Amino acid sequence: QPLSVQDLQPDLPARERLRLLGFVCSFVWADLAVSSEETEFIARACRDLELGEAGLRKVAEWMATPPLPEEVDPQTVPRKHRRQFVEAARRFVRSAPFDRHAREQMDLFEELMA
Repeated sequence: QPLSVQDLQPDLPARERLRLLGFVCSFVWADLAVSSEETEFIARACRDLELGEAGLRKVAEWMATPPLPEEVDPQTVPRKHRRQFVEAARRFVRSAPFDRHAREQMDLFEELMA
């Protein structure tokens, strides 16, 4: 089951929830292909994280073409949210139909966020 907004810290703003999904979308693209299962998983996550219309449009863009490097730069994540981002991203990767490439990206992400 994907994360829901209730699983996150109450102070995590919508823009940070969207940023989190940007990283997850980049993991989806790790194998250079997006499966229908991954698309369905991301759609559920978007609903559960209450991203709003603008956020949904941005995620749809990321699912059509990978996020730009500057959109998924771990150094742009505020320090106070880094642990939560890693925990949430790890939970996404464990619960999603992602392949080993996504898990490798998750490991790299975790290293960069340390």
